[in-house]
Amino acid sequence: MRGIIPSLSLILASSFLISAPTQAARVAVHASGGTLGIGPAVTVGLSRSFNVRAGLGSLDADKDFTEDDINYTATYELDSRYALLDWHPMGWKVRLTAGLVNIENGINLQSNVPSLSAQIGDNYYNQDVDITGRLTLADGTYPYFGIGFGNAVSRGIPFGFGIDIGVIKQDTPEADISVNSPQGLVSESDIQKEESELNEEFKGLDLWPVLNMSVSYRF
Repeated sequence: MRGIIPSLSLILASSFLISAPTQAARVAVHASGGTLGIGPAVTVGLSRSFNVRAGLGSLDADKDFTEDDINYTATYELDSRYALLDWHPMGWKVRLTAGLVNIENGINLQSNVPSLSAQIGDNYYNQDVDITGRLTLADGTYPYFGIGFGNAVSRGIPFGFGIDIGVIKQDTPEADISVNSPQGLVSESDIQKEESELNEEFKGLDLWPVLNMSVSYRF
């Protein structure tokens, strides 16, 4: 997983070597934000039609939700690193993109369930119950394919704007929760069922939508 960072450096260094025989490499820096997080990126032009791009992003966001009458306080943690190849047909601003994205996405969960207010697994419990845990959405390196607009290293005005739209097939969500109650009566089978219900609630996020926007400056 950590090996992607040296790989990004190798890709960028190679791009400079490829570009050097014909012209000085065109380089642009970005500030980007979206569903891959907020962070910096760099683009290096290889030719009129091809660029390489690398960057990283992170974002924490709070969004509560309810699952089977249990109110969860949720903190979404997004963390990504990516290495991409952009193809601009005929040198146009429109681009087709492919590459690798290393993602660590998850949701930290917390809930206090008052006595007899909601079902945990198959049962109601005659006591207050505290639930804490994490729902892991992605933890690995995944292929990315998408389309976009903008060529940060094209000639002309040095400032630019870009947008990426695509999808990443990541892992199936996996919940891991702990349940604390004064009398310790919550059964393991009910905990496992609540985990399964959380997995089912978020199963659509195995296809992670990518919508990122950026502003750039070309040197």
